[in-house]
Amino acid sequence: MRKTFDPIKCLNIVLAISLAVFILTLSIAVPILVRPFYYMQIDQLAIPAVSGVSKEDCKKAYDEMLDWKTNLADHYALLVEGARRVGKTHLIERFVRSEYESHIYIDFSHKDKLTRESQKAFTEAANIVETLERLQTIHRVSLIPGRSCVVFDEVQRFPIAREAIKQLVANGKYHYIESGS
Repeated sequence: MRKTFDPIKCLNIVLAISLAVFILTLSIAVPILVRPFYYMQIDQLAIPAVSGVSKEDCKKAYDEMLDWKTNLADHYALLVEGARRVGKTHLIERFVRSEYESHIYIDFSHKDKLTRESQKAFTEAANIVETLERLQTIHRVSLIPGRSCVVFDEVQRFPIAREAIKQLVANGKYHYIESGS
């Protein structure tokens, strides 16, 4: 039996695919563009209580980080500066967990094996690509181009990482956040 072209069936398939793409796009765009969604999370996650930062300051900082991610992250790293113990790390950790599919977090104030191995990745690698490959291996994380972030906490304690930021950003695969006091 010979099959004939069914325009209704074809139209249904096209509509189903279009609807799926629309829903997927909406599910990504709404949380990024509708900031009240994030503002509700500030209270749910008890960020002011944990960090000691007011809700308004949390909103402002988160807005600035979202603006950076949306408009600048492909060309610039984000530097979060401030006094010690004011919630920078907490804010950054919450941000990368909710905004990225994967991330690497390196705290240069720690002297543990993971931090030492991360430092070696910068000093022993032949180039930035190898550094990134080593960091992924060390942290057991697969970074996804355009959807992953690397965080350097207390970056002032390891100037080599700070100096590498320009090359890392120029590589263009991932976003970078630095913090320091």
